[in-house]
Amino acid sequence: TFFLNKAGFFTLDAEYIDYGSMHYNYGPGYENASREINRVIQNTYTGSFNIRAGAEFKIHNTALRLGSAYYGSPYKKGNYGAKTCFTAGVGYRQQHWFTDFAMVYAVLKTQELPYVLLRQQADVPTAYLRNTALNFCWTLGLRF
Repeated sequence: TFFLNKAGFFTLDAEYIDYGSMHYNYGPGYENASREINRVIQNTYTGSFNIRAGAEFKIHNTALRLGSAYYGSPYKKGNYGAKTCFTAGVGYRQQHWFTDFAMVYAVLKTQELPYVLLRQQADVPTAYLRNTALNFCWTLGLRF
């Protein structure tokens, strides 16, 4: 985070998540099942970066905010599972009350299969989806 005196700030946050390191342990007597599901996880998932950035600028009692976020895909194959968000907001503060209004626009790429076949060469019909959402949030608060 980089502060601009009392005029606002910039922030950047990044994280790495290794989805491929997940594993199951079904307990004694189920070692083969545990190995099999763990092999599927390692063959399906990979590491991914999540990056978030934002800024806030203050003008007297008003704050203006902008931000974005990218959540990487956890899957090894295909370009799906990633999510991108863009945010904007405005806030107003007084001594005993405050209000904020925010907007989030999100885009998520997904892939849907009606069923999964064990054969690698099987051609399963696949739907590639690009979902979008626009959400608004308004907050009113009292300080006492």
